[in-house]
Parts: sequence; C-alpha cells; structure tokens
Amino acid sequence: MRETRYGYTSGGNERWLHHAAGFTLLGVIGLAVVSPVVAKTFFPQRATPSVQPDGTSNPGDIPRLLTDEERQAWEARGKLIEEMMRLREQQDSAPADPAVTTPENQENPETDETEELSFNQELKAFMILQEGRRSKVYECGSGCSTIAIGFNLDAQNNDAQFKKALGCDDTFLQQVANGAQSLTDDQIDALYQSEIKEVTAFLQENAPGFENLADHQKMALISLTYQSRKYVGKDMRRYLQEGQMDKIVAEILYGCDKDGEYTNRRNREAALFAGVEDVAMIRAGYPASLLDDAPSLAHLQNTGSSR
Repeated sequence: MRETRYGYTSGGNERWLHHAAGFTLLGVIGLAVVSPVVAKTFFPQRATPSVQPDGTSNPGDIPRLLTDEERQAWEARGKLIEEMMRLREQQDSAPADPAVTTPENQENPETDETEELSFNQELKAFMILQEGRRSKVYECGSGCSTIAIGFNLDAQNNDAQFKKALGCDDTFLQQVANGAQSLTDDQIDALYQSEIKEVTAFLQENAPGFENLADHQKMALISLTYQSRKYVGKDMRRYLQEGQMDKIVAEILYGCDKDGEYTNRRNREAALFAGVEDVAMIRAGYPASLLDDAPSLAHLQNTGSSR
C-alpha cells in the first residue's frame, strides 16, 4: 500500500528509515547523559582543591590519584591549618588583655624579668646612697636607732616587722638593738626588702596614679616615703591626682623639708623624679613659688645641708 506525504509517494522501505532515525536520536541523547557518569566512575580525574575563605585549600579534597608523598603532604598541611585555627579560636575566646593580644605588643617574660631586676638594683643602689648600709645599730641624724639600709628600730610596729622579716625572736631583736648582735648580708637584704614592700604597698594605696608613673619617679617617691610616710600628705596626693609634675618636684624639695634638715636628700629625690642629672641645679629649675604655700617656704630656696 502506498501513501502520499508532502507531495510524494512513500513506500515500506522509507517507513523503516524513519524508525531507524528515531532510534539513532534516542541513542545519542542517552549517550550524552550516561557518558559523564561512566567517565567519572572509570576514569577519575585529579581533583582541584577548593579554596577556603582564608585563602587556604581544603586538605579534605584529596583525590584518589594522589601519590603517597602527595597525600602525606596534604595531610600534614591540613593538620597545620587545623592547629592554627584552634589557636586562633582560643585567642579569640580568651579574656581581653591589651598587653598580650598581638605579637607586636606581646610581653617577653625574659625581658620583663630583666627590667624588674634592673629597677630593683637601681632602687637599691639609690637607697644605699640615701641611707647607707650598716650591719650594726647606729643613731641616725634624727636620733633614731637604725640598722641595715635605713631601717628604723624605734618606729611603731617595726619590731614586729623586724622579727617577721628575719624569722627571729625578741631576744635576738634586743641583742641587735643593744648593739651586741650584728646582721649578716642576707639579713640586711631581707630587712630592706621587707621595708620596700611595705612602702610600695603604702604608695599604691595612698599616692594616686603611682602605678602609672615612670620608674625613676616611683624610685623618688619610694625613697621619700621610706624615710617617712608623712611626706605623702594632702598636698602631695592632690598634685599626684592632678598630674602636676612641677608641683610634685617642688613639694619634694620644700614641702617635705620645711626645716631645711634634709636638703641634700630632697635634692637627689627631686632630681630623680624630674629626670634631671644636675642635682645642684634642681632648685633653680623648680622654685618654691610653684607651691600654694610658697611664702612660708621661700627661705628654703637656696639652703643646703649635709644630708
């Protein structure tokens, strides 16, 4: 039987050709869909590691075609990245501490210990200059029984401090006070350290802003207070509170030596606080007129003493 389509006559062979073309088209479509799956299964390609937000590659993207050396390298790199991330998380979760947040301002324990040692050494040298160092009791300029590095045995509560610092009893204390017993170098140092600790604690509590002062300024105030706590009076506290450095120097020179008895000692302390090397010129640079009660201190402007 013949059919007429699109203006020409069709036979049986032509119908078979139409069916063959249809099957061929279906085969091409199926191959296009199946080929990538087959290729990925039987012909795996070297994978490209994915890039993470921090710019590193994900070590988990390790393809099966890597050699043992390459795989070990990737695993080692992955462990390193994991450790870095762990440390970063710990740092982020730690309490804020401005002194140790970044490598630039991170403190070096060895440097800190060296600086602390230097401060203590310089302070001790200055205190020996001010007070002297004695193994036996003597009478200081104020008539007090003194020993070691300016330790006043007559001051209130100092007997208890003496016994605690040296771990001794009343008998030993009396022997020292009577001049029958000398102190060893270690005992002198222990007594000095005990007094420095007491003085520093007093200043931390009573001198506003003491901890924020420079080291040389702290040394000057320690020396001043080492001699007497009364020198950190209301005027000194106010000047410290207000940060009036010139007045602090003038207060050391005149307000803390109204009788002119310790002029040389006050000169050294004032020069140290001010950072002035020429001690002899300190009063010229910081006159008594800087202070509120200048008229009552004017007579101290050009005085001198042996202490």
